[in-house]
Order: sequence, then structure tokens, then C-alpha cells
Amino acid sequence: MDKKKQLASHPLMNAVFENIRPTLNKSMDRLKKIAKRGKIRHRKENALNEYQSYNVNVFQRAHALLNCVYQLEDIRKFIKRFPSPRTYERENISQYRWIEYHYSYFVIILVTLADTSLILVNTVFRLGNPEKLCRAEVIKSNEWVKDTTVNRSLQRIDEITSRHRSVRNLSVHRGKAPELYKIFKSDLLDYLNLYSFVNLHAEPIVDKRLLDFAFEGEIKKICESLDKELDAVKAAIWKLFDSLTPIYHSYERLLAKTSNT
Repeated sequence: MDKKKQLASHPLMNAVFENIRPTLNKSMDRLKKIAKRGKIRHRKENALNEYQSYNVNVFQRAHALLNCVYQLEDIRKFIKRFPSPRTYERENISQYRWIEYHYSYFVIILVTLADTSLILVNTVFRLGNPEKLCRAEVIKSNEWVKDTTVNRSLQRIDEITSRHRSVRNLSVHRGKAPELYKIFKSDLLDYLNLYSFVNLHAEPIVDKRLLDFAFEGEIKKICESLDKELDAVKAAIWKLFDSLTPIYHSYERLLAKTSNT
């Protein structure tokens, strides 16, 4: 990933973090005083003004989006390495099930990116929709959003995530495991599923070393595929941040003026 695509260092994230720093410092000072008094619970004091609240909300929603990306990166690492095989196999967890489980979660988080992006746009534009109502048709058709580059950025994220939505829905709503051999176009994965199951519950039909070698090759292909997805996702979110940056600055400057009057 190109260094400029490191999302946490995007100018939007830098600007929002700098604007919430005074609020964070005040909160930390209050926590230190509370700790000295030996109290855990305390009465809420000094409610945030509109400017402070806006910056905190934008930061939280943007960070939620970044956290989805971090989880996707972690899942890719999990799939790449099957730790303590003997320990897991004693619990009837084969390497195939390990991959299947983590890929299911990868798809769930990937599709969640679309919803999280809509909530961020809702917050930056101060549209006022409750989060549960931040559906694509609501946000993208909004008068303030529909003719902007933000809308095109949302569309790109939707294009990336929508091709995984059916697999996600089958997993979440039907409890159906992803058919990895179809997804990654590899009949070998289907055989590995069978061999792994037999090796756990009966006399092995495939030598363990041969099985490990086969998994090594398939995992490499899977990780290469996930890397492409991650690169596409990061590039799309970077574009979304680009398009949101001037909108964010226009609102935070306006709110800074009104909060100081």
C-alpha cells in the first residue's frame, strides 16, 4: 500500500484529531482529578458545545471506518497462519474451518464498510438522520449530497462491498458457510474441505505433509485475493475522505465562530 494511502494519516483525520485535542486534554485533566479523589463514577460536567460535539462525532465515525479496515487486515493475517494446529485439531477445528470462519467474518466486516461510510457522511454533513436510518437511498439522495464527489465516493465503496453482500447475507441470516471453492475458483479447496474433515474424524486418507503443502498454496492465493480487496477498499475510503475534507472544514469553521459568540 502506497504510504499516502495510510488512512490514519489522511488530512481529514489529522484535522479532526487536532480539533478534538483540546477537548481530550480537558477530559484527561478531569479524569486525573477524579482518580485522585478515588472516585470511579462521577457526575457529568461541562457538556460539550456544538463545535466540540461535532468534532468528536466526526472523529468517532471516521475512526469506526478505520477500525473496520484494521479488522480486515487482522483477518488476513489470521487466515495466513494456522497457529498450534494440533491444539485446534484436538478441538475438531481443522485448518479449512479456520479459514472458513475468518473469511466469513472478513465478508461481514467488508459489507459493514458501506454502512459505516453512510453514517460518517451523515455526520459530516450534519444531516441529522438517526444512525439506523442511514440507508444508501436516504443519504445518497439527500439534496446536499447527491451532486457531490462524496456521492461518487460512496458509490465506489458500494461497488466493492456489494459483490460480497450475498455471501454475507447467507452467513448472517441463513447460517450458511461460504463456499470457498466457488469464491476463489479452486476445486482443490473443496477437496481440502473433505480431506480435513476425514482426517479429523477417521483414518487419514491424505498424508499430513501433502495436506499442509496443498493448504500453503491455496492460502497464498486467498491472501493475494484479500490483498486486492484491501487495496481497493483503502483507495475508496481515501477518496471518500478527500471528498469530505472541504465539507468538514466548512462546518467546523462555522461552528467555531458560533460557539465563540
